[in-house]
Amino acid sequence: MMPGVRSALLAIALAWLVGLVTLTLYRVSVAEQMMQRDADVITGQVRTTEHGDLPMLFDQLGQHYRFQYAQLKELTDVLPQTLAAPTAEPHWLQPILSEGTGQRQLKLASTELQFGLSPNNYLKASKAGYRYALLSFSLMALLLALISWRRNHAIQAQLLSLCQSLQPTGALNKRLPPHSGPLTPLLKLADELHLSYQNQLKQMKSQNAQQQDQAKQDPVTRLPNRVAFNQRLTGEGLETQSEGFLMLVRAGALEEINQRSGKEAGDSYLKLLAVTLKSQIASLEDAGLYRYSGADFLIQAPSSDAEAIGARIKPMEHTLAELAKRLEVDSAGYLAVVPYQPHDRLSQLLMHLDTGIAMAASQGPNTGYLMTSSLLSVELDRDHWQQVIDEIIDSANIQVVSQCITAPRQGQELYRELLVRFRNSQGQPLATETVFAMAARCGRAIELDKLVFTILLNRLNSEADSHAHYGINLSPRAMLDPGFRQWVLDRLSQHHELAGRLILELTERSLEMAPAELEPWVERAGTLGVRIAIDRFGNGLTSFKALQQLRPSYVKLTHEYVKGIEDNGDNRFFIKMLLDLAARLEIQVVATHVEQVEERLTLEALRLDGLQGNLIAPPQPWSQPQSENRIQ
Repeated sequence: MMPGVRSALLAIALAWLVGLVTLTLYRVSVAEQMMQRDADVITGQVRTTEHGDLPMLFDQLGQHYRFQYAQLKELTDVLPQTLAAPTAEPHWLQPILSEGTGQRQLKLASTELQFGLSPNNYLKASKAGYRYALLSFSLMALLLALISWRRNHAIQAQLLSLCQSLQPTGALNKRLPPHSGPLTPLLKLADELHLSYQNQLKQMKSQNAQQQDQAKQDPVTRLPNRVAFNQRLTGEGLETQSEGFLMLVRAGALEEINQRSGKEAGDSYLKLLAVTLKSQIASLEDAGLYRYSGADFLIQAPSSDAEAIGARIKPMEHTLAELAKRLEVDSAGYLAVVPYQPHDRLSQLLMHLDTGIAMAASQGPNTGYLMTSSLLSVELDRDHWQQVIDEIIDSANIQVVSQCITAPRQGQELYRELLVRFRNSQGQPLATETVFAMAARCGRAIELDKLVFTILLNRLNSEADSHAHYGINLSPRAMLDPGFRQWVLDRLSQHHELAGRLILELTERSLEMAPAELEPWVERAGTLGVRIAIDRFGNGLTSFKALQQLRPSYVKLTHEYVKGIEDNGDNRFFIKMLLDLAARLEIQVVATHVEQVEERLTLEALRLDGLQGNLIAPPQPWSQPQSENRIQ
């Protein structure tokens, strides 16, 4: 059945149903009017009749009217006197009548009279006219449906001709035949519309191509990103190439520059490093440069040999050293190189590159490390870093810096966060994250964490300012160790005078990884007088739930919610919700990495409890006491 025919049948059914309902309601309305009129007439006769003649009156009225009920009750009677009883079964339309139609309740001196007219006769009286009206309406609807079906049939023929003339792409494959009728304007516009459609299709394809290019480009350095690199491997694959080299350059100074000069300076550093690397690999055939992750640049050199790659390491080291001097940092980056063969797994190569970066970092700033094929299966980095980690732990060669967190409204100091820096035996700085990572790889991470905690406690014990409060970071790795958690509680119990001045900072990641173990530990630490701060807050899925369960003293927002907050309404809304919840839980909210004046003004307007960052107070070296105690 054609769609036009179905539409006509639906129109007939719908019109008939609407007409039926309308006529039925009209029939009921007429019956109500007649009942109300007769009820008024009976009421008038009742009021002009003596009390004793009312039964006779209703006998007479019963010959002309049909009563549903009629009762007469004296005030002194218990039961009423029935003057009329129902004479027929209720009509099927009676439930539609308005409540109280044809019913009256009269008070006459000491008598109360109630009666109601039976709607049966009134509804039956309107039946004849109802039938004729319904029949006329049905015939009219049928006639209109037939006219509509004929019209739809003509339109269907024209649309079929149009569809046969159009290709799926929207282009006309032949000239439309001339038509007349209601679709003539549509057919005249078809030529114009298909041209517009083609233009829009071209524009959409162009925009889609631009979006795909943007998705494969790093917005900071304008280099191809991880997506582009993975696509290249998917299209070509390492297995399709006989051999080649992968180089990883890690921007080791990114964290330092971000903390010292802000994120914008860090972006400028990445751009400068990208330009430098481009110039360095220009002589390598078919080499591609990618920004693979935040601080990592990946270089693929599929057509280079070991001699050409080895010849590039020293110049790149000199370039990184010059860049470090220009930026006034200890190290501008580290370089690791690994060869690859057909069917090598990318994940394994990236692990080797990470090991090579660790090896380069252990040798000093701005250095590179080439892992030859014969060394890839041997964990040389473990022995080398084992020596470095042993030297750090044995000599306790740790530098401590502090950064102040202030309350913007009162201008007072909330507390100072303590940070550590490492150097090797030659006095060269080592990346903090790399040291902890390699300590974990060497199996001495917990010892290093204990050393850091002990040194900080001992320096606090010798601090001249006994009223200052200090924050100490506890790494996620250490907090997952039950022995370390118990060791911390034991040390705190031995330093009751210091516990009240300490704020232990736990990352939100730690709480997500082991909530069942850390929640009771936080409660026990609180009984010793220690306060808790949740660091890097806002990235987890259970952030607000953790606040309600732990009730920390401070919440430190992750820097993503602070950067550019003056232009980010979503982040401002999140902070407002956090402040509202924190106020009810008596938690102070701290914004970290505040580096721009606009950010500070916006955060102050939001009435945060504390601000931390280079704009507020840059990290300062902490004075070295006369003696250091070893781990107990």
